[in-house]
Amino acid sequence: MERLLLDAIAGELRAGKRCMLATIIARRGSAPRGVGTSMLVSLAGEQTGTVGGGLLEHHVKLDALALLEKCACAVREYEIHADDKMAHSGGVTILFRPLAGETGLALAQKIRHAFDSESEAYLVCQILEGCARETTVLAPEALCSFCDLSCAPEQPLVTQGEPRWLIEPLMPAPRVILFGGGHVAQCMARQLDLLDYRTWVVEDREAFAVQSLFPTAERVIFCDYDRSQEKLTFTKRDHAIVMSRGHETDYQILRWLLRTEADYIGCIGSRKKIALLKEKLLASGLSEQQIGRLHAPIGLDIRAQTPAEIAVSVAAELIGYCACKK
Repeated sequence: MERLLLDAIAGELRAGKRCMLATIIARRGSAPRGVGTSMLVSLAGEQTGTVGGGLLEHHVKLDALALLEKCACAVREYEIHADDKMAHSGGVTILFRPLAGETGLALAQKIRHAFDSESEAYLVCQILEGCARETTVLAPEALCSFCDLSCAPEQPLVTQGEPRWLIEPLMPAPRVILFGGGHVAQCMARQLDLLDYRTWVVEDREAFAVQSLFPTAERVIFCDYDRSQEKLTFTKRDHAIVMSRGHETDYQILRWLLRTEADYIGCIGSRKKIALLKEKLLASGLSEQQIGRLHAPIGLDIRAQTPAEIAVSVAAELIGYCACKK
């Protein structure tokens, strides 16, 4: 679940209104969105989020409103048509969960606490006989015991057998740390915000390490790059993009960054620059395996020239990388 959905749920419930959460629990063929994707529909017909758009989403919304009038849950299947001849190209199964009253508010508060504390937690819903029977928030250990799992999942999933369990990780949006605050980084931060990433910026020039240049960034850190390691702790969900003011500062950053747990590490530059940089990193004691983690030159080859175009190419590569991991 995303914070945007949570905010919409809390807003409706605090106003004393009920709302319907529609979540994909199965995907077939070329359906555009995967398991765990949700949208919220209010009594007034307002929608937050998307389960795929088009005629499919129109029917889901109509069903959500009809079920919401009765405050009823349901599981329903929808087909996607590829063309005017009504050829099927895929489909989704949607779980409808009404949220209302003090019970709904209490659940929303538990979800918010999980997000705010950045602790690992999961929204768990029992699906039995075509209906949502129970929804709660669990820590990883309790989840594995509760749902008989060997380990907690990194992506939303629906277990097999009866009862089925819809398990949705409750984690903050992935974080991207930009090393550098120049014109490309400024465009990059805006692009990442559109993709719902949390963005941090690290810059060693005071004139560029200002929040006004990065209004969407969660944090802007002003410090020497060789001291930035002291201020940052990377997790396996973090991404790093190096686009500092020069070759030497890129080297300073990558020399320690490639030893961290960061999931994705990219660096901007020409092929010649990257080749020289890799030689220098190898000479510094990094292994071939560590240097092999580096995505460089970063960005898809779309003939990008302007800072905005480069930001689009880098964001596109990051999207592709993350999609391949799912």
